[in-house]
Amino acid sequence: MLVLTRKIGEGVVINGNISVTVIKKHGVRVKLGIEAPDDIPIRRTELDVRRKVGETSSETESNTGPIIGPSFGICEGGGVVGESPTSPGIG
Repeated sequence: MLVLTRKIGEGVVINGNISVTVIKKHGVRVKLGIEAPDDIPIRRTELDVRRKVGETSSETESNTGPIIGPSFGICEGGGVVGESPTSPGIG
């Protein structure tokens, strides 16, 4: 895992087509702006975990899991995408 320190207004570029920028910091919470192509799904970690759990339980009942569309724009969370709000690396 790559851990970075970014200030407000700074960001990172992933694979040349995904941009993550620190928009605002309030205590241990960080607001991130994410720009990505429309075909790349972006989910908060806790929603992705719920989706995976739902798929696992649904697979025993049927062959299809729940359909969840991608979410884009500003996501709230702490640290780098996928980390918990108390993870080191943002400051």
